[in-house]
Amino acid sequence: MARKPGTTDYRDLRNAKDGAKPPDARRNGDTNRDWWNRKSKECAGVIESTIETLFNAQAPRRRQEVINARLYGNLSLGGTQGTAFARLQQATPQGRERLTYNVVQENIDTLVARVGETKPRPYFLTNGGTYKQQRKAKKLNQFIDGVFYETKTYDIGLEAFRDAAIQGDGFVHVFGRGGKVHKERVAGSELWADEVESQYGLPRNLHRVRTVDRDALAGEFPGSKKQILAAERTPTVGVFGSSLSDMVTVVESWRRAALDDDGNFTGGKHAITLIDGNHMLVEPEDWPYDFFPLAHLSWCKRPGLGGFFSQSLSE
Repeated sequence: MARKPGTTDYRDLRNAKDGAKPPDARRNGDTNRDWWNRKSKECAGVIESTIETLFNAQAPRRRQEVINARLYGNLSLGGTQGTAFARLQQATPQGRERLTYNVVQENIDTLVARVGETKPRPYFLTNGGTYKQQRKAKKLNQFIDGVFYETKTYDIGLEAFRDAAIQGDGFVHVFGRGGKVHKERVAGSELWADEVESQYGLPRNLHRVRTVDRDALAGEFPGSKKQILAAERTPTVGVFGSSLSDMVTVVESWRRAALDDDGNFTGGKHAITLIDGNHMLVEPEDWPYDFFPLAHLSWCKRPGLGGFFSQSLSE
């Protein structure tokens, strides 16, 4: 029977020689997300494609972040990053859409002020130990106090607590550089995880997308200075960047290790990607830990299979 124009017969998809069907297109590298098994440009391309897919699929989460920011900030914001704040403030007429009593902001600020008075810290204490052990515990306590002071732990932690109240989650990235411990606050809007993979609260893969000053990044990765200086500047259209900045987009990816039959953690990976040019600043390297280097403060876990991100006090 003749086919209608524009239609395809399934028999046309068979191989002319042996009659076998061609391989499923979903098995091709274009749709696989196993960045931890890739190298160089192929790995960078897979990570970029993964981020784009997650960004489009999680539009409801991005909208909720904007709603939460509006409830707390009392502004008609269009986004939670970059120039979205300045543009929307200028575009909003004075006195319009202003609440006379912002109960969301008052409750959050009161909680932050009260919690900020407490300064918890780990404490090393011996139980019937020798003088040498007691002296070691005392020195460790002094060391922790020094690290907390140098890294501004309490200030950053308070900011993360405010983020958790407003957006549902607060994050602090802990990393080493130059032989020292460093900590920095991370906005939840920078983190991306697959919703199905993280339905029980802890995904296997996590990506952090951020904009970084070009010169600072080139100083941190001198071996990739040429690619960094040649990378396209992060567009000023949208919620990222500004007309006076020279920023580039970087993605840091982690894959948690898993236990094997011998009880060892294997399969973990860590990589850093310069989006423009598909260049790897850090090739996939072993990550032998069953956790991400992020201190995660969750305000209220969602019921059931709620996923990685939490419900906020604003919500």
